[in-house]
Amino acid sequence: MKILLVSDSHGEINILKSLVKMYPKMDLYLHCGDSELDPYTISPFFSCKGNCDYHEDFLKQIKINTPYGYLFMQHKNDFPLNVVYDESIKIFLSGHTHIPSIKKIGDKYFINPGSITRPRGGNNPSYVILTIEKDKIDAKIIYI
Repeated sequence: MKILLVSDSHGEINILKSLVKMYPKMDLYLHCGDSELDPYTISPFFSCKGNCDYHEDFLKQIKINTPYGYLFMQHKNDFPLNVVYDESIKIFLSGHTHIPSIKKIGDKYFINPGSITRPRGGNNPSYVILTIEKDKIDAKIIYI
């Protein structure tokens, strides 16, 4: 399973469209919130609700089954403890900080793609390519 993961695009639709053109064969396009757009405009990206998203059709939290285990996505990186300790959830995706990171703790991955348009911490704009297999995950931060 291949996923293009972005976050915090803050109204910039053209960068999202260009990424879809660059990566046309992804299984999923995920956005960790703060698109400042509506769910129809950012399609094919599936997004959770960020603190700057006001459309009522965005879900605050999203859980998706993958070959490695469940993926849990929300905008902020303060995951509820009952979610962190859920053994079926293996991948945690968040945005909000605008700082990219990939951390592995035990068999769980915590991934933030950073911001595709407004990076912080001295980083360039970034996104993540995530490849998920039954027994392993490969996550790569791509800087623009």
